[in-house]
Amino acid sequence: MCCGSHNMPRNENINSENQNKADKERLNRLETEVKDTKRMIEGLKDKFDEV
Repeated sequence: MCCGSHNMPRNENINSENQNKADKERLNRLETEVKDTKRMIEGLKDKFDEV
């Protein structure tokens, strides 16, 4: 084993935590976009039904 391999798990944990945070933020943005898109589609559907 290389002498630097002892630091790998610690670095991987830090990177994993950062990645998880970024993934959660991305998921939250996507959920918000989906909700906004649904509202927009409902609005268009309502206008179409009026016509």
